[in-house]
Amino acid sequence: MFSVNAGKKAFILAIVCLLILGCFSSVSAEGIFWDEPGFKLELEFWLSQTSGTLSNAAGGLDILGDLGLKGSNSLSGAAQYTWGRNALRLSYWGLTNENTVNLKRTISLSGTSFLPGESVLGSLKSRMLELSFERAVAGWERGDLFCFVGARGDDFDLHLAAFEGKASSLRLQPFLLEAGLRGRFFVAENWCLQGRFSTSLANTGGVRGSHMELYAGTRYYFLPGWSVGADYRYARISAAEGQNEMNFTYQGPLFSLNYQY
Repeated sequence: MFSVNAGKKAFILAIVCLLILGCFSSVSAEGIFWDEPGFKLELEFWLSQTSGTLSNAAGGLDILGDLGLKGSNSLSGAAQYTWGRNALRLSYWGLTNENTVNLKRTISLSGTSFLPGESVLGSLKSRMLELSFERAVAGWERGDLFCFVGARGDDFDLHLAAFEGKASSLRLQPFLLEAGLRGRFFVAENWCLQGRFSTSLANTGGVRGSHMELYAGTRYYFLPGWSVGADYRYARISAAEGQNEMNFTYQGPLFSLNYQY
């Protein structure tokens, strides 16, 4: 049985091999559905449910059980330029969770303690900026398969503020290298099933981090250059520095509108 590390190494090796084969292969584009050259803009709306924990020397906290931070909406987007079988993509998403709660137990954050019974405003801001290069490594009449490599910066900002004026925050910003796969299968001429999987490869900088993200769904092309999509996105992300470690899970339906020109 593969361990997590061994499985990740095998996945990375497979991505590298597919990219190499894709770079040197000579495949006729006749009958293959690849994106037309040009720019593509994408607007996304993610109805995400958030769960996770913060672990530290003082015992940490549960953002659901202790703070009630669960649902949030994300308005995000991406820009992509396609040429031949290649694409360069810049994407961003951001989530904000806020809730006011009366604490049931003592919580410590960055050296500040909040006591049971205190009314506390909790806020978690999650941000991601990603730049990736992808290449079509396989294509056929009804679909295509892409491999991609890239870099992403995550930003997690957890803030607690008591109404008595006491406040504390913790912010972690890991920078990660990643790789993944993206594919489409056309059920009809203007309707396809689609999916994307990515995972982190390595950390850079002093903050340790990792991520795994998966989404699957469908896309409908209703006008030349225009399409709408409905997917389910699941993301598991962690960041750690010193004795502080954040582990979050984000999941929920994702709706998108694309325009290519």
